[in-house]
Amino acid sequence: MGISTKTGDRGETTLPGSSGVSKTDPRIEALGTADELDAFLADALLAGPSSETGKILAALREELSGVLMPAIARLPAVGETTREKEHPGEAPAPDITRLEGWIAELEGRRPPSGFIHAWKTQAAAKLNIARTVCRRAERRIALVSGALSGPADSGAVLAWFNRLSDLLFLLAAAELNKSSKP
Repeated sequence: MGISTKTGDRGETTLPGSSGVSKTDPRIEALGTADELDAFLADALLAGPSSETGKILAALREELSGVLMPAIARLPAVGETTREKEHPGEAPAPDITRLEGWIAELEGRRPPSGFIHAWKTQAAAKLNIARTVCRRAERRIALVSGALSGPADSGAVLAWFNRLSDLLFLLAAAELNKSSKP
């Protein structure tokens, strides 16, 4: 089968285990925003951040595409109580503790103090854009997560995105601090 299925011509697309869903389905909005976030993380990675930030961004992109996006696709549709019949078994859990470890390490170096508006480096600015897209993804996932049952633990997915936005703020601040040192 080629890439052009023509189902989009009717305003539909597919999710794993479904014959077709509307492109306006909240899960599609959540997946699209997560996909957009992945693109912004890649852009931030290509902007030449410090090697430590680059390693973290690469790990985040791997978990986003390998664990989080499939978990979002498995979330129940609004009004559904479960999708277990469509997706038996457990989804891998996102690694929230790894995000929390990075957050604690960065906070130990320089605790954040309010909003930062002086994004003077390309890497810091791109990380800040990724943070705002992450917050939007979090809102989209919260909308879908009205039914917190099913094989994908939407509570863990939501928590992962919440921690990720905190981490992206701290990474952007770290990149900014890196550029202001003599």
